[in-house]
Amino acid sequence: MSHPHEGLARALAETEQQVRRYRRLVEADPDRHSPGLASALDAHALLLGLSARRKDAVPVAREAVDLYRDLTRRKPDEYASAFASSLINLGNQLAELGHHHHALVPMREAVELCRHLASAGPELVSSLEFIGIKLGEMGRHDEGMRLMRAGRLDDALVLFRQVIDVLDGESAAAAMASPLHNLAFVLTKLGRYGEALGPLDRAVHIHRALATSDARRLPQLASSLNNLGWLLLALSRFEDALVPLNEAVALYRRHVESPDGHARSLYNLGVGLGHLRRHREAVTATEEAVDLLRPLAASDSGAHRAGLADALTWLGKQLRHLGRHHEARAAEREARRL
Repeated sequence: MSHPHEGLARALAETEQQVRRYRRLVEADPDRHSPGLASALDAHALLLGLSARRKDAVPVAREAVDLYRDLTRRKPDEYASAFASSLINLGNQLAELGHHHHALVPMREAVELCRHLASAGPELVSSLEFIGIKLGEMGRHDEGMRLMRAGRLDDALVLFRQVIDVLDGESAAAAMASPLHNLAFVLTKLGRYGEALGPLDRAVHIHRALATSDARRLPQLASSLNNLGWLLLALSRFEDALVPLNEAVALYRRHVESPDGHARSLYNLGVGLGHLRRHREAVTATEEAVDLLRPLAASDSGAHRAGLADALTWLGKQLRHLGRHHEARAAEREARRL
């Protein structure tokens, strides 16, 4: 059985041969063979990218885009879809090189092209959602992490706002959730909680709408509800925070298998209840969070020890409000040992 890399190398060599062959044919009859060359270039660029040769892929992808742009001007009904695909391919290659702002240019053109293809129906939604995923990844991984580690949060903010500007509109609503969520995350890192509320609330509404027809979206809905609840807590809107947090807890309890997400939503709920002096309910929620976090911390202390310590500390405070001092001291001792 051949190794996957061998199959990729063979496919890459085949597309390279196709590009050479179509170049010769185009010299003799450009009108007839330009579509074949555009297709071969687009495929070759894709495979160069998959082979970790992104720098080589970009000029090839650009040539494919230029050819498809010319073909689309002449026969839009026949080539617009392939043109959009080639623009996405170019944007993806640029994004993988970390050139995210440059990648926005072909991505923006692809979005506008897709919007004009109103008859595409599900294909339009699929294309826009794919673009949204790719744009959402910009800043969340490579460049975003670099910007945040370097303290360049304002640059990350500009990036996400540009992404949202590209996608904004009803036809691209499904693609907006991830960029909106990332924008809210950067704003909270900057301490601009009030500004973060709007985009995060929009992300929740999008996730809720998608989850009504696709249960696979429920984990994203639960997570965004928990994050919205946390943000409202940070704004001292404790009563308001209980609404999304209770919904998040219910989703984790009934539909979404995620002990970590379930624990975080319960802890946040306990914090909200405690601030509202509903200490008995706060203890119930926080105890359940602690029970979920203990095995997680035992298996991966680096990821969950701090969360368990926070939950135990909050549990101790709530128990003291109820006069259960012996249990409070036990929780606080366990937190100090972590």
